[in-house]
Amino acid sequence: MTVERGRRYLRLVGLAMLALLVALTPVAPPGDDPYGFADPAEALPTYEVTSVGVAFTPPSIGTDADVPNPGRGQYQWLNVASAIPDLASTDVYWRDQLQWGAQIEKERGAYDFSAFDAGLAAAGANRSRFMFRIMAFCPGCGENLTPAYIPRQPDGTPDWNSEEFLEAWENLMSSLGSRYDHDPRLGFIDVGGYGHWGEWYVPERSSSTPITMPNAARLIRAVVRAFPHKHVLMNYIDPFPRTAVAMSSKVGLRYDCIGGFPQTLKFLPDGMDQLWRRSPIVGEWCPHAETTASLGLRTVHDLHLSMLSSGNFPHPLDTLHPSERAAYAQAYHDSGFTYRLDRVTLTGQLAPGGRLRITSTWSNSGVAPTYDEWTPRLQLRTARDKVAWQFPLSVDLRAVTSDRGPRMTVDSADIPEGLRGVFAVTVVAEDPQGYLAPLRLANGQRRPGGGYWLGYLRLG
Repeated sequence: MTVERGRRYLRLVGLAMLALLVALTPVAPPGDDPYGFADPAEALPTYEVTSVGVAFTPPSIGTDADVPNPGRGQYQWLNVASAIPDLASTDVYWRDQLQWGAQIEKERGAYDFSAFDAGLAAAGANRSRFMFRIMAFCPGCGENLTPAYIPRQPDGTPDWNSEEFLEAWENLMSSLGSRYDHDPRLGFIDVGGYGHWGEWYVPERSSSTPITMPNAARLIRAVVRAFPHKHVLMNYIDPFPRTAVAMSSKVGLRYDCIGGFPQTLKFLPDGMDQLWRRSPIVGEWCPHAETTASLGLRTVHDLHLSMLSSGNFPHPLDTLHPSERAAYAQAYHDSGFTYRLDRVTLTGQLAPGGRLRITSTWSNSGVAPTYDEWTPRLQLRTARDKVAWQFPLSVDLRAVTSDRGPRMTVDSADIPEGLRGVFAVTVVAEDPQGYLAPLRLANGQRRPGGGYWLGYLRLG
């Protein structure tokens, strides 16, 4: 065989192998779209046929787009609408709306849950989350808010160390936990209760007697025990966070005055600078005149904030320098998580009854992870968009963080013997409880059911 004939033979063999691969894997470029899954207004996925299988690359929607999901970005504060028209506030945090004595416990030991039910119903209508704090003292907004039977100090503040106050708080939290701890519409609970605005702050000039540390622990423990399935937020003022964090791995932090002065976790003890990896840290803009959006953006990154308030920013946006307006929007954009599916590779026996190897790569461009459990799945769907077969992927999105880079996981699955035909390949991340809508990713080609279309696969 001459050299030229040998080369021609190898070319023919290579073309035959490629034709066989194409016959066994993707049936057509995504642009051909035999089932009409593609959104023509968005970039299309791509794929690469290799000697061992096929690799799908879903399109990215770009780094500038905000990807709304519960538990990240902007939360609605005191019914204040977003100052950025295209930015959605998916969650509602009632940090000032609930008054203990006037709304909840008008008679001793009898609780009115209607305000909580209303907040949860509003969240449920959007498949989002409702969060709350209960205040006992609100300077300038009702002063003492406890029920009438709670003893008061001479300056009008509750007697924080009285047995009546402590026991009433424990009973209230126990009743709320029994009713709402398993409700998927409920997000985090702000510990609240003590200090001005329930923020565990009492001015040094105050004439009232502050709470003792044993009694502070008792208040915190009442919330943690009442809501073992929820994250609980503790205000950052030391020494109370260390007491709260020692009680539960689900305790996170809440920061006031974002953008007003530099805040870091460095002053907190014993590795609390890594707390954000397991529990959310939530912030509220500082209302002071010296607040800047650029400092707020830096603080979002320093603290790994998951969420930031829609209101309390002191400056109208149209009065800000363009760089400050951009920083204001970026602070919300970077808060929490923004996941992207980078690549899915299918190798192994791509045939009915074969053993399939699924390699998926995920990344997160936000400053924090999700704290919810999600179940990502690879799905094969029919021309009518019905699931013909699906398999759960082992990636834990809670462990995918921007500082550690993309995460690759490998899963193995057996393709059913009877699964034959042409199928659309999609990936979806679903809430195991079925409450939250499927997770939005920073990818294009999202299907009506919440999955992301990658291309086509022929089996058999």
